[in-house]
Amino acid sequence: MQQVIETGAGLRISINGIIVGFATGLNFSRSIGTKEIYVIDNPLPQEIMPTTYSVRGTMTGLRIRDSGGLDGYGIMDISTIQKYFDFKYATIEVVNRLSNKTIYTFQKVVFDTDSWNITARAPVTFSASFKGIFVTNELPTSTAG
Repeated sequence: MQQVIETGAGLRISINGIIVGFATGLNFSRSIGTKEIYVIDNPLPQEIMPTTYSVRGTMTGLRIRDSGGLDGYGIMDISTIQKYFDFKYATIEVVNRLSNKTIYTFQKVVFDTDSWNITARAPVTFSASFKGIFVTNELPTSTAG
């Protein structure tokens, strides 16, 4: 079986089923917090167990003229006080353009920080941080064992 390297240009990002063509990048990390379990009279841990799970990431991109930015797309809509209290979870999908296979699915995502870069003679760019409940990839969910 020939291995093919995945490239960013071969992927598309969608949020709540809508392709976000203005997104130029996405990075994320997932972490399981762990804790050492010790027993009496032994200075070495007997096992390490997971205690928490977290998903954090950042989406970068370009601002489209007259779009309202991330507020206009409903990604991080805090344009009014009411919207601030009415935030909704999002789902992010990263899909291979050729195979149409979903590579990653981020579930129950909240964008909680955005920052903007405005420079003369350059496109307006943004960076938006998010947290998610869980991320899955294209591996089958059940395993033989």
